[in-house]
Amino acid sequence: MVFNKFRLLWGCIPLLLGLPIQAISACDDAMVGLDLDRTTLSQKHSDCMNIWASYSFYNQSFNIVEAENNSTTSQLTAWHALRAGINYPLGSGFKLRWYVESGSQQGTRVTEPKQVSTDLWGSDLRLQWSKPLFVNNRVGIEAGYRLHKLPTSSYDKLQQGNIFATAAPGKFLMDVSAKDKAWFVAGVFHSQITDNFSVHGGIELRDIEVQASTTSQDPLIQSLLEIQQVPQASPWQEKHMITNLGFDWQVFDKIGLSVDYKKYDIQRFNYQIRKNFIDYNESTQFDFYLTYHTKVSEIFFIHSRYVSNYLLGDTPALYNRRNNHTFKNPFGFITVGAQF
Repeated sequence: MVFNKFRLLWGCIPLLLGLPIQAISACDDAMVGLDLDRTTLSQKHSDCMNIWASYSFYNQSFNIVEAENNSTTSQLTAWHALRAGINYPLGSGFKLRWYVESGSQQGTRVTEPKQVSTDLWGSDLRLQWSKPLFVNNRVGIEAGYRLHKLPTSSYDKLQQGNIFATAAPGKFLMDVSAKDKAWFVAGVFHSQITDNFSVHGGIELRDIEVQASTTSQDPLIQSLLEIQQVPQASPWQEKHMITNLGFDWQVFDKIGLSVDYKKYDIQRFNYQIRKNFIDYNESTQFDFYLTYHTKVSEIFFIHSRYVSNYLLGDTPALYNRRNNHTFKNPFGFITVGAQF
């Protein structure tokens, strides 16, 4: 009963978006696949709508992939993110895919500010078109727009060497914020090898603009920030090529396993490098999903992710010359969620 209420609530989303309503009973004739925001095409259910939601978390106490920052200056202590999305068929092979996310991370530093908290929200909107190719194969293209924003965080303490600065009560020394936006295009394929096993993959190209801001009205603080090589005031551009490969395996009647591989290759333009620090331009990501079908169109899943270089490529707004050294470390988290 509870799940039916959730399905009814989520089913109102197309009405709010002004999308045409289509019957989805055809989705109940066979086991559906795990779409989420993955790079995949649905062979059997390209005309089916689904909605999904997930909660991802990392906590230093369980340290799932030995991913604590081994730097002497900073350390990630907690991270979490909420995501919700919809995959909505428009007919004639077209599908609208959209998700939103909200999250935060907490870190500690040896010097002030010793406690750093960052909030983040983002969105990814893409239009997909696909068509059958030969028997049990499908190809498609996607295009769209995505963005991330880190709302302003304010800090009342700063340390540079032996200089300690503290703001007056109720005041702040500096404000920090960041954002990114991207247009992208992708090619995707899907091949149904057997009734219970399929492979998919693709290549996505992103054209990204990133802007990070660290500002202060105090001349002394401004000079200290310059010494620390804070992010440049002007935006810079990035070109990303993302290679995707994966498979879905329905191991048992209700239990499935999905694995995705993703490789980021990054180029930056008009970007001011940080002296004595290297920049990171590639990252590898693995995703593992264990799924359970309560019904043919309802899937609950547990997901784990391993990334070779923190969130490099996934969230460009987090990367700048001030904190680029933190991206040398691997990262991982666990996700729980459902698709209806």
